[in-house]
Amino acid sequence: MPASYQVFALTISVLLLPAFAQIYRRVRDARTLLWLFGLSLAVVYQIEQLPLGSWRMTDPRVHPWMVATGQTAILLSAVLFLASLSPLSFRIGRMRVLYVIPFGLPLVAFSILLFGVFHGATPAGMPFLLFPALAGFSLLAGCLWAFQKQTMPRWISLALCIVLGGAGFRIYVTYGGVWALQF
Repeated sequence: MPASYQVFALTISVLLLPAFAQIYRRVRDARTLLWLFGLSLAVVYQIEQLPLGSWRMTDPRVHPWMVATGQTAILLSAVLFLASLSPLSFRIGRMRVLYVIPFGLPLVAFSILLFGVFHGATPAGMPFLLFPALAGFSLLAGCLWAFQKQTMPRWISLALCIVLGGAGFRIYVTYGGVWALQF
């Protein structure tokens, strides 16, 4: 019974998908596309969180790749929502690349490695350093994203990036990778 609210939230989210698709069809801009993809990934996470029968798919020891899929989906949902607030890009040759891509890819690798490969346990030894390196690449992309022209002053967004990145590293060292990724 405690998980019955999840069915209602999933139903509402699924019913909102066609509305967001219609908004994107009318407007056709990057912001509404990012909203649509973000909501779709949130639905994937909600489906993964449903308790089915007497077991849950959210136990990383039993279903590590299902947990990795759900955690990566909700992570990408949050990153896409963040990108919809500031859909800035840079150019590589003739190709335009949104800053969300170099920001999100290391976090996706972090999530897949942590939940799929290491089953939710923070590794010891040399693999322990892999996760701060991935987070550092993401932080670097976030700092470059913060330097771009936007409505918020650059020093505020850059300071926010550095402070939250440092807090995430502290959480990783103190509590482990799962808590750092959730942060």
